[in-house]
Amino acid sequence: MDPVRVEACGLSPVDWKVAAGGHDGVAWPHVPGCDFAGALDAVGTDVPRTLLGRRVAGHGDLLIDGAMAEYGLADPLAVVLVPDGVDP
Repeated sequence: MDPVRVEACGLSPVDWKVAAGGHDGVAWPHVPGCDFAGALDAVGTDVPRTLLGRRVAGHGDLLIDGAMAEYGLADPLAVVLVPDGVDP
């Protein structure tokens, strides 16, 4: 998982159900937010360093802390690059 500086986060029905305590697999306290757009502030050793600072959008794992925070975690295989000029 790589840290993403969150620029925008969606609020889906899954997020509000989890926030309401509707999933047994979520450990509390918990930050909801599965859908996000932002910039990669760091990358793991298996991720090309050329992606550092690039804008991405993706869908996270609802069982880990999500994107309704300043930073979220993203699986590099679950994000796409956001083209320049596209708003978050």
